[in-house]
Order: sequence, then structure tokens, then C-alpha cells
Amino acid sequence: MKLKTIINSGDECRQLTALIAILFVIAALLVSCSGFTIKEEQRLPLIEDQTRSGVYKTIDLELDYRYTYRPGAPGEGGTIDLRGRVARKRRLNSLGINLNCLDTDGKIISSERVYYYVYSKGGGSSFEGNFEIPPGTVSIAFTSNARTRESHG
Repeated sequence: MKLKTIINSGDECRQLTALIAILFVIAALLVSCSGFTIKEEQRLPLIEDQTRSGVYKTIDLELDYRYTYRPGAPGEGGTIDLRGRVARKRRLNSLGINLNCLDTDGKIISSERVYYYVYSKGGGSSFEGNFEIPPGTVSIAFTSNARTRESHG
């Protein structure tokens, strides 16, 4: 009977350890994005009711984007109507693109995933959506993270 108790408590210990590890990773991701400063040349200004377009390029992707900023009431944020088309440059296992809202210093005050691709599930090359912008946002920037199929094994 005691052997079964030891085995069960060992399983519970492993589950608790796994949960703590997951929570640590989530906390690290939140801390790494919050307050992170984007270089000035990567910032895209928010200009009321003006449609802007451009290209965001990395070693992994090329994103053709178009956005229009619509401010909210005074003291509120607003919304961005965003459309994008993604061209993957390498064989990727996964690719995520985030829309980051920045303050006057270029610090990230919020971030939202706007595109996600996983090789095993496939996925389109375009996206569109209407995204909430928090108060204090003066510009936006894109960031991405990718994992190549070669690096995955």
C-alpha cells in the first residue's frame, strides 16, 4: 500500500514540476514582451483615418501589410483595420507574427498575434482583422518568431 502512495506522489510531483515549468515559461514570455523597446526605424505611426501600407521583412518572411487607424473617444484607444499577405522565405515548421502597440518611447504596451502558421496543419498566406488599440499607443510594429523545419529535427 505504501508503494502505491509513493508512486502516486511521484506522479503528482512530476505534474507539479511540469506545471511550474509551464508557468515560468509563460511569465518569461510576458516579461520579455512587456516594456521591450522597438527601434525607431521599425515603428509605424498611427495617423487618424489614413490608410498606410508597407513591407515587413526578416530572414524568414516578407509581410505586405495595409492598415487604417481609427481613434476612439478621448482617453480611449481605438482600432486598427489590418490586412496582410505573408510570403515565407524558408521551409518553416512554424511562424507567428505579432502586432505590437507602442508608447511614445517605442516600448511595447500590448501585443497580439495576428498570424500563425504551423507546417503540419498548413495554413493560408493572408490575414485580416480589426484589432483594439490601448490608450497611449502612438505607433505599432510587427515582430515575428519562426522555427525552421531543419532546426526541428
